[in-house]
Amino acid sequence: MKEFESPAQVEEVLGGFFLHFVDRMKAQDPAFLVPGNALNDTGLIVHFVLRDPDFKIVIDCEARPIEVSFGDENPKAPTATFLVTAENGHRFWLGELNLPNALIKKQVVMKGPVARLLKVLPVTKKVYPLYRQYLLDNGFEEWGQA
Repeated sequence: MKEFESPAQVEEVLGGFFLHFVDRMKAQDPAFLVPGNALNDTGLIVHFVLRDPDFKIVIDCEARPIEVSFGDENPKAPTATFLVTAENGHRFWLGELNLPNALIKKQVVMKGPVARLLKVLPVTKKVYPLYRQYLLDNGFEEWGQA
């Protein structure tokens, strides 16, 4: 699997996917609307604090549709925070990182309402193929390989 070399690359690949996800929700694409609405219904504000390289992605599910921002653009305090390497964040969205196991192994540190967040896991599983397809459709084929 290709490794992230810079924060700009994380923003382009992972961040680009989340922006694409919101665009597809706005376009009423059912493949994105169904999981997006389910995530919206949680009302969570999730901060993905990535390292190696350092980058922060904020997913604001209070906003309708979901809003995505980077760094400190969104001043809202997080309901939940995930501390994870950029590689493991990427592996999660590919469906290659088992979140409960990663939590036990401290590959992912989660702060916030753990039980509530784990209930969202079935919804996020619907996003895995969308992420992989996004990589293929946008010239990131090498990112979709294990």
